[in-house]
Amino acid sequence: MRASVPRHYDVAVVGAGPVGAVAALAHARRGARVALCEANPSSARRLAGEWLHPPAIQVLRELGIDLPSEIPEHAAGQGFVVFPDDGSAPCLLPYGDGALAYSCRHQALVETLRLAAASHPGVEYRPGVRVRRIEGRSLHYTQNGSSGFLTADRIVGADGRGSIVRKSLGLSVARSISSRMVGLLLPDAELPFEGYGHVLLGGPGPVLCYRIAPRHVRLILDVPLHGPAGRERAAFLWDGYADVLPGTLRAPFRRVLAAGAFEGAANGVRGRRVYGHGDRFLVGDAVGYHHPLTAVGMALGFKDALCLAHCQSVAAYQARRRPASRVAELLAVGLYEALADSADEAVATRRAIYAMWRRRTAEGTRTMGYLACRDTRVVPFAWAFSRTIGRAVRGLGGAAWRSGQWGHAGRVAGALLGRLRWLVLGILSGRARGASRPTLLYRRETGPGVRTAPPSR
Repeated sequence: MRASVPRHYDVAVVGAGPVGAVAALAHARRGARVALCEANPSSARRLAGEWLHPPAIQVLRELGIDLPSEIPEHAAGQGFVVFPDDGSAPCLLPYGDGALAYSCRHQALVETLRLAAASHPGVEYRPGVRVRRIEGRSLHYTQNGSSGFLTADRIVGADGRGSIVRKSLGLSVARSISSRMVGLLLPDAELPFEGYGHVLLGGPGPVLCYRIAPRHVRLILDVPLHGPAGRERAAFLWDGYADVLPGTLRAPFRRVLAAGAFEGAANGVRGRRVYGHGDRFLVGDAVGYHHPLTAVGMALGFKDALCLAHCQSVAAYQARRRPASRVAELLAVGLYEALADSADEAVATRRAIYAMWRRRTAEGTRTMGYLACRDTRVVPFAWAFSRTIGRAVRGLGGAAWRSGQWGHAGRVAGALLGRLRWLVLGILSGRARGASRPTLLYRRETGPGVRTAPPSR
């Protein structure tokens, strides 16, 4: 700690994770004196964001941050490849235009960004400072058993889902858990499509895997809440997910499971609705968050941080970020619902999505543009979403004509049109309506095999 720096700052950033470090550096580069407070520096070792979409990398470049070469150049992320649950050929979704993603261990990313922020003369990095309460512009904290406080003209909450800054605004930090995430690091593993993030469907939940180092692949399993814990978990994971993995990953997967070398985290959803009030601002997960399958969290958070540094008020900040985040948020919620749900309307939607991706490579590139926050236009996204639902409904009509099951087709078509209504309401309201409790979350809380929608609220 630099004792010469006064206890009053232009900006105090609470939370020195990736988004907090970017927020501190973005403000400092505009001339602000910044306190970057982190309660638990060792939390960087946890299972968290490791895949950066191209716009997130562009934000870092604008701030003068060069990421270390954790992975070979040829393995830099070129997009996603989806392995359908029906066993059909994989669907390649490239970013296009030569854009590349980046993946590395979360700890390495956090350490790089913290170092970049702390190295700026305008930033004072204060590890071990745990903010206990916020009164006006004063942050009261404890550090190494002692109490203290600092003041700042602007307070930025980059402290994640349980944000104390969010709580100080009277906003809820409660969350509904939709599923659990289990992460494994597979040594000496090969991917069928090197340079792509792999989304594997057909198990109890979706699987995301990607190259994280020259000799390691990260495997993330979405595990339903009804899945077992303790000693039975390894057997459940093998029985449920081994068959959906590419053959090159199964032997490493078995070895890591046998060694018990896996870690977990909870998945939840909170819509991005409130960005702050007065002199207190929220960025990243403190605003809202979605399932990590789409890896959209850090791209949204980094863009929040950069945008905030250029805004003078909450109103200006929110007016810029709400429309810019809307498409990625809607797609993150809707795509997870479509790919992970077992209800009939989800199956119909998946088939329509696969057909759309296979029809033209440009469709996959367009999807990645929305997902990566490269394309934030609402009208083209809404039109693409509507065409997918329309294709699914037409598929149901053809199936009903052949089978004569018009009643079932009508019920499923009604559910599909309900998803379209959700999209329209989400666009009109400026947020993903119902994102705090999506249909799939209801089904997973009530157990497997439940195919009825939740009661209207």
